[in-house]
Amino acid sequence: MFEQVPESTVWYRSWPFLIAALVVLPPLGLVLLWTRRGTDMQVKVLGTLAVVLLSVGYAYLLFAQRHSANDEAHYNELERHRAAQRQSAPPPEVVQAADAAAQPTDPN
Repeated sequence: MFEQVPESTVWYRSWPFLIAALVVLPPLGLVLLWTRRGTDMQVKVLGTLAVVLLSVGYAYLLFAQRHSANDEAHYNELERHRAAQRQSAPPPEVVQAADAAAQPTDPN
């Protein structure tokens, strides 16, 4: 008389959404993975290890790639240019004009 209709899975509990969340937003994906009912403990642990490895890869791409060899060459050239600027003295007219501009004037 009363037929049991299979319950449909909510969109945020579906496997495609879970996998997308694990890749795009790993903390949210982990929460969804661990709160999912009916998932084996082995799948949860393996999924967590995969997310940890993925997060390490994200951190490497974010932080380690900033210090590449091109950046070192750029900063070395910049420091050479700064040292050359320090060694060359400004012309006397520039120094005198700067001193005159820095002296306060008497309003009286």
